[in-house]
Amino acid sequence: MTAVLDASAAIELIRKADKADLIETYLLHSNLIVSSELYKAECANALWKMAKAGMIKQDELSTLLEQCYKLVYSFVNIGENSTESLFEAIKLGHPVYDMLYFTLARRSGAIMLTMDQRLTKLCNENSIDCPLLNTI
Repeated sequence: MTAVLDASAAIELIRKADKADLIETYLLHSNLIVSSELYKAECANALWKMAKAGMIKQDELSTLLEQCYKLVYSFVNIGENSTESLFEAIKLGHPVYDMLYFTLARRSGAIMLTMDQRLTKLCNENSIDCPLLNTI
C-alpha cells in the first residue's frame, strides 16, 4: 500500500497525540510513503505556531522537524501536479494546497492520511481512501 502523508497527520504522530498510534499503524503497513514538497513548509509552519503558543520548546524544533521529514520516503515537486491541483481546487471548491496532496493520492492510488476533516470528506467523496483519523 502507498500512503500520502500530509503535515497535519505527521504533526499528530510526532507529538504522540490522540491518533498517533492509528497513523503509525497505517504507515507501518505502507510500502511507500510519499508527500508533496509543500509538506516540508507546512510541518515547519505548524511547529512554529506551536512554539509561539508555548506548546513546544524552541530547542525541540529541529528534532521534531527532522522527525517529520523522516516519515516520508519520497517528496513530489509541487510543479508536477500544481496545474492539476489548481483545476481540482476550482472544480471542488477546496484550497490548492490541499489539492496537492489530493491529486498525489489519486494519481498513485494511495491512501490519504490527514487530520483535516474537510479534506477527509472530500477524498472519500471522490474515491480516495482516507480513514477518519480526526474522529473519536
